[in-house]
Amino acid sequence: MNRTISLVIITTVLCVFAGTLSYFICNIPSYDDYAATLIFIKNHYYQNPDTAEKIRALLIPHGEHYILLSRGSAALFYTIFGTINFSALVWYQNIYLLAIFVLILFIIKNQRISYFPVLVPITLFLFNLSHWQVALYYWGGIQYYAVFFFSFLSLFLLHISVTKPSHFYFFGALFFAAIALVSFGNGILVLPLGFFFLAVKNKRSYLTVWTLFSLLGVIFFLSGFHGSFSNKPPFNPFWMAKLLFTFLGSFLYVNPAAQFWSHANIVLCFVAGLGVFGFWLMLLFKGYAFKNPFLYCLLSLPILTGILIAMARYDSKAAGGIAPRYMFFSACLPIFLLLIFQDIKKTKFPVILPTLSLIMLLWMLSFVNNWRDIQRNNREISQTLEQWLENPATPLVYYNPDPRYAEALQWALEHGVYSYSPAGQPSGTIRLSQSPP
Repeated sequence: MNRTISLVIITTVLCVFAGTLSYFICNIPSYDDYAATLIFIKNHYYQNPDTAEKIRALLIPHGEHYILLSRGSAALFYTIFGTINFSALVWYQNIYLLAIFVLILFIIKNQRISYFPVLVPITLFLFNLSHWQVALYYWGGIQYYAVFFFSFLSLFLLHISVTKPSHFYFFGALFFAAIALVSFGNGILVLPLGFFFLAVKNKRSYLTVWTLFSLLGVIFFLSGFHGSFSNKPPFNPFWMAKLLFTFLGSFLYVNPAAQFWSHANIVLCFVAGLGVFGFWLMLLFKGYAFKNPFLYCLLSLPILTGILIAMARYDSKAAGGIAPRYMFFSACLPIFLLLIFQDIKKTKFPVILPTLSLIMLLWMLSFVNNWRDIQRNNREISQTLEQWLENPATPLVYYNPDPRYAEALQWALEHGVYSYSPAGQPSGTIRLSQSPP
């Protein structure tokens, strides 16, 4: 593809994505924002005079996750500005998405892959509304974007460390692996992937240090694990497989409005995911994983993430693999598949133009269809908050009516930690007074 046309498409996609964020981002807490941000600020930061305790509170497990970056960013924002503004925090978290894009450019250069056959597809998959829950709400992006950014960065520095005679890159890889570990639960996957990479490269001294670091990381992670499977039905491997393969192909999901087409799209995702999984295994058994373990590890990260999700959410079956909060993870799959294809060919991918046309069609369909869901979701969280202001008995999170959420929100409003103004919300937030009858 002509470079000028590629740059025009990339610039257009970035501008449309940024404009969509500006249209929809709202200063309203939703879902996990109450537990992960407001309750944390109230109980462990605002009301705790002990600085050491404040720092330790950053590492209190949140279910099966550590979310140090989420809490730390909110605490730093509050320290600087004296308030919590979710709109500003969402803009901040999207910096990590942009950082992933830039990091992938460095990876492409490092692998000596031609930019322009792959740059447009990468842009279309990353800056896509399929993962709108991650892009638009603080409880999503600060965890999902950040954990992949630091995991990718750790693996990249590990890769550099075996080619340059400096320990700086290796210890940088260790540092960012630690950040990934405390950013979100699947950050732990960087540990076995780093081990595999160093073992293939036969870097024994680095491998020894990485192994000890990994053991400490696993002990640390498990010591704070608060996940629970007590309320789930007995484990069913077929349910898990349905979820896993659907997740692995969910980058093809465009959220059709009609139920028939939605089900057909899910079946397509399942078939594609089966193909992705089979190709991943083929790369291992055919030896590519040992020829280029770096790209193989990058591809493995979202696949192993899917396995973790399938193990934890198996009871939701195939439908559990189609979730806007997970689809950023799966959006990374075609990116690294494309880089591996380019690395194998070392020439322009022969079907890049028809492939690009399909990806552009998927991007447009996803954009149009998910716009509807974003409007609906913003309307619901706006209505819920305004109804709660009129009647404090209104549950703030419908699936988890925890009274602590209302207590934290009431406290935040009374102390000026958070302020809500209906008139201050963006055009994409339809307020209660504007909602249809």
